[in-house]
Amino acid sequence: MKWQQKVFLYASLFSLISFQSFAAENSMFQLEGTKETTIIVKSKTSSTARIEKKIRLMKMTASNAMKLRNKKVMDNYFDLYEEKDYSQGISSFSENSNAKDLGMSLVPVLDQGNYGTCVTFSSTAALDAKLANLYPDIQNYSPDFIDQQCILSLNKYLGNNFWNGADNPGQILEPLKTYGIVEKNNCNGVFYSTPSFAISSANYSKISKKEYTNHINYNYLQKADLNSLKEAIDKGNRVLIGFALANYPGNKISVNGFDLNINFTSTSGGLWACKQPESEINYCPSDAKDGHEVIVIGYDDTQQLLKIRNSWSEGAGDNGDFYMTYTFFEAMAKDQTELY
Repeated sequence: MKWQQKVFLYASLFSLISFQSFAAENSMFQLEGTKETTIIVKSKTSSTARIEKKIRLMKMTASNAMKLRNKKVMDNYFDLYEEKDYSQGISSFSENSNAKDLGMSLVPVLDQGNYGTCVTFSSTAALDAKLANLYPDIQNYSPDFIDQQCILSLNKYLGNNFWNGADNPGQILEPLKTYGIVEKNNCNGVFYSTPSFAISSANYSKISKKEYTNHINYNYLQKADLNSLKEAIDKGNRVLIGFALANYPGNKISVNGFDLNINFTSTSGGLWACKQPESEINYCPSDAKDGHEVIVIGYDDTQQLLKIRNSWSEGAGDNGDFYMTYTFFEAMAKDQTELY
């Protein structure tokens, strides 16, 4: 066996071991595949029309530690965690001097489609935004730089079917760090979404760029922590979070979130909150069994909100962005990954 082949083999084995250890260490939930559900988004042909869109959430079972965390928040809701009333709308983060908004460096809103690839899409979008700041020439080519199909195909070759959900961003970022980045639409003629395609580490390495890998650094926390998240944002680092969604049958708010008015512009969903005056339902139950992964790009202490980049297309939420109350984060967020 040639020494290059040995390097690829050893790297593949190391990646497999690393991914398995990530999954084993997660103390807040257990991933159990994906589940199809329906959200409401804005139509591309009309600013006022709303249409249904099929997506996939990750199925998960919360650990006792996660249930206890949720119980603490909801038991003390009216004393410590009561949410603001957002029915009259929110203001743009750009209008509030106390708000932090990192934006996405012109990276467009992505659309994972009806696949359990939210961890892949959020990880690559966050890395796209970081690299766009460091390497302006990437922006001139395409702000959507990293090919999601190719990293999913590499992971499939390595024995990881992340089309059906992933435990955490490290499982996406590690192979990118090890094997490099393949540019969008350069995966040997294969495009998203082709779940059956696998690409060997050797063939992937032939078409990947290695010059960016030293900038793929991250810090994974098994338990989400709001103060740590805000500190990361203050440093200019975006944070990926995994969190639970109630997904009550026939209740679109439980996935879409509440509709919002932002500077007198209405959204289709976009506010993940536990309780609001317009509904008596608790959207932060301890037994929520569906989950999602997104990028936190900002926070606003005045409005008690996190700003989120989602991967459900520009038709969802605030042109693809969502907002999450601090209370919802405390009750439903499971883990977080700071990309630095």
